[in-house]
Amino acid sequence: MGLPKPGTEDIDDLEKRFSNHVLKVELSGPDHPHLSVVDVPGLFHNPTRYQTREDSVIIRDLIESYITDRRTIIM
Repeated sequence: MGLPKPGTEDIDDLEKRFSNHVLKVELSGPDHPHLSVVDVPGLFHNPTRYQTREDSVIIRDLIESYITDRRTIIM
């Protein structure tokens, strides 16, 4: 996904802090309902040195891709 590994010390010069790639875990079978659970990052409005305006665009686009689907339930 191109994100920093846990324990990365120097986070000031990171190339990416967020990614639009999705890690999806699916279970299938006759005893499983057709359901996907997705945890997306929260929105933020004011960029900081750790959350840039570009990060905000990535997150907003990711969230909008889910909420525009009529079958999505937001909790």
